[in-house]
Amino acid sequence: MTIHHRHSRDPDGLPTPGPPRCIVCERKGRWAAALRRQAEGPQLRLEETRSLAGCWQALAGHPGSFLVLEATPENLDAVLGRLAQLGHDDPAARAAVVAGRRLAGLEWLFREAGAVWFTVSPREVAALASIARRHLELAPEPPRTLAQQVWAMLPWGHP
Repeated sequence: MTIHHRHSRDPDGLPTPGPPRCIVCERKGRWAAALRRQAEGPQLRLEETRSLAGCWQALAGHPGSFLVLEATPENLDAVLGRLAQLGHDDPAARAAVVAGRRLAGLEWLFREAGAVWFTVSPREVAALASIARRHLELAPEPPRTLAQQVWAMLPWGHP
């Protein structure tokens, strides 16, 4: 299940990108739930997807995001391929990989492919949340259209 968000449109009617967020791509939602429980500091803007295609679609709508990709024996090649392509698809985005203990020996393979963090333990979710927060705090907001800039300056804000 992919959660879709409405985006503003530019004068040509094309969607404008939204701010970076933490996009969690996993089958069951376990890691996203754990990340949501991390209440320390600012809340993470989380978006959940259930497929790599959905994850890349969400990334297209929120450039510069932090991805949390679940690796399984079934999607191992696809995750490695997407990690290797991430720098080309969105140079400002970063990705962490979460996996079951059976894939623990592949940590350096995932890191070599581009993962900034790897874990097989839900006990490390605090560190994962911290890395995601730090990335999102440093990520620039996407450029705004003139209309969005004007609305942001008005005392009553966005329509």
